[in-house]
Amino acid sequence: MVAGLLVRLQAIRRDVERWENYQQECRSRGEDLGIEAWLPPVVADRENFAAHPWIKAMIASEKSPEAKVVWDWKYWAYDALDGHEEPDNGRSWFEDKPEKAAMVMERGATLAADLAAIREAAGRPACRLPLALDRDRDRLSEVLDWLIDMTGIISLRAEAALALNEEATAMDSIETLLQIGDHLQSQHFLLSVLVGKRVKAAAVSLIEIGLARGSFSSASRLRLRSSLLNPPAGEDIGTIVRLERGMILEQMGKLLEQRAPGERFGEGFMQPPARRTAYSKYTFCKGLDSVLLKPATRETWESFDQILEEAVNDLPPGDLTAGWLLLFETIYPPFYQHADRVEDIRKKLAE
Repeated sequence: MVAGLLVRLQAIRRDVERWENYQQECRSRGEDLGIEAWLPPVVADRENFAAHPWIKAMIASEKSPEAKVVWDWKYWAYDALDGHEEPDNGRSWFEDKPEKAAMVMERGATLAADLAAIREAAGRPACRLPLALDRDRDRLSEVLDWLIDMTGIISLRAEAALALNEEATAMDSIETLLQIGDHLQSQHFLLSVLVGKRVKAAAVSLIEIGLARGSFSSASRLRLRSSLLNPPAGEDIGTIVRLERGMILEQMGKLLEQRAPGERFGEGFMQPPARRTAYSKYTFCKGLDSVLLKPATRETWESFDQILEEAVNDLPPGDLTAGWLLLFETIYPPFYQHADRVEDIRKKLAE
């Protein structure tokens, strides 16, 4: 029994030391396991999209006049455009509904000052969402919900303008969507990046409509192509995963560095919080190393499926690490699918 206990204590020390050694190895090769290195840089308010007075007021309080503009538009569109469907394959719901398109344009005219302010905000060179380093996920979701509703105004206006052959308005709106999408993608938070891609996907769908209708002049095509940025998807994913990794490591520590409910004394002695935490963090980070320390290619990320399957099978049932690793399995497909779609549209704009 004494020998068995000593072996068990040695195993506990081994797991803790393995995690400590791993952290040292990361520091020696310049791989930061925290979040500060992966956050977007701080920017001055005059350059920050999220610090523009209109945007700041909208996301600060649902009772602000700016938030009311978004709220009123959302429910007006729901009632006035009953049955509206998102653009698909170069087709618009407004194609055979000019009177509905005219309603949208008329409604948009009453929001001229607000739309101009949003356009001005989108034109700023950088973004930093108003979030603390401890990652208030509820606050992030709330901010993104408001921004999604706000971009709904712009998307509908662009779609209606294309249906009525009002190129200038359509161009103004599409470029605004592309800029806002780029701002949100630049935050590196997974939720923000996915919403940014959603906004840019809406812009791409609108460009497809314009191309199908022959709505864009040569100058407009050139402007859209230069606005439709397409950064390397693999590097983009790597930065996001590193930021999420830092957030998850912090949460993992809070969850595991305490005695589990209903845990018997013997279980807590043999599997103390320090060991559970060290084992889980080490396994989690080693699983991500399989892609983060390789070239940022599509093939590298696609190999993550097999790596995840092996890692999850090696973990105890219900282990937190398995769930967090599986989170990243869903990341890479939409990134590469979006990149492929954007590149296809860029080629069509150049034709």
